[in-house]
Amino acid sequence: LSNNFVEVKTTKIDGGSISSTALSEGNQIYLCDDGGTQVIELSNNSEASGANYVYVITNLSNLILNIFPENTKDLATIGFKDLKIYGLSYSGTLNAAPGRNILTTSLADGCYALSENILEVHIDDAVGGNLSANNGQTDILLCMTPGEGMLDFETTTFSDLGYAYILTSTSNTVLAVYDNPLIDFGDLPVGTYRVWGLSWSGKFTSDFVGLDASQLIWSDDCFELSDNFVAVDRRAAIDGGRLVPV
Repeated sequence: LSNNFVEVKTTKIDGGSISSTALSEGNQIYLCDDGGTQVIELSNNSEASGANYVYVITNLSNLILNIFPENTKDLATIGFKDLKIYGLSYSGTLNAAPGRNILTTSLADGCYALSENILEVHIDDAVGGNLSANNGQTDILLCMTPGEGMLDFETTTFSDLGYAYILTSTSNTVLAVYDNPLIDFGDLPVGTYRVWGLSWSGKFTSDFVGLDASQLIWSDDCFELSDNFVAVDRRAAIDGGRLVPV
C-alpha cells in the first residue's frame, strides 16, 4: 500500500425549485403596501447533500440586496417594492454579497447552483384605475362580421399588482373573469355587457359567477375595482351575403 491516502469529500449541489405560501399566480407574489410587515414563508425541494442553502433577494436588475438561510422573511425590511427571490445551494465559502450581480458573480469558492425558478415580488397599492377598450372607447357597439369580436382592454392603473377583467351584466352580476385584456365577444351570446377592471394582491378568488361584482371580497389582501366600466352592446353577426343574378 502507499504510505499515504487521499481523502475525498463529496458534496451534492442542487438549487432545486423554490415556492412560497404567499404565491399569487405562477411565480408572482403580490403584496399590499399597507405600511405593515410583509412576512412570507419560503420552501425548496433541493436534494443537496453536504451543502448549504440560502435564499437571495435581488432587485429587478439582479443586484443582491439580502441573503438569509431561514424559511421566513419580512420583505418590508428590504426597502424595495419590486424584488426577485432566488434559492442558492453551495459548498465552501459564500462569495455572494449585497451590491453584487447574482448572475455575473462567482457566488461561492466551491460548487454552487441557483434554483431552477425565481419568485418575483411586487409590493404596491391596489388601484383599479380607469378602463377603456380599442383606443379609449368606454361605450362600444359591436356589430360583428363573421370571425370578429375581439376587444383589447386597457387600464390607467400604475399598480404592479395582479389585474383581472370582470365581465358582468348591466346589473353587475358576474358572468366571467379573465386574466387577459383580450376578450372575444364572438364567443358570447347577443346582449349588453359591462367589463370592469380589478387590481388585486394576495390570493385571488374568481369563483363568483352569478353574484354582484361590487359586493364581493375578491382577495384575501387588498383589491379595488376600476372607477368605471366599459359598456359593450354585442349585436348579432352581420353578413351581407352574396348577390345572385336572376
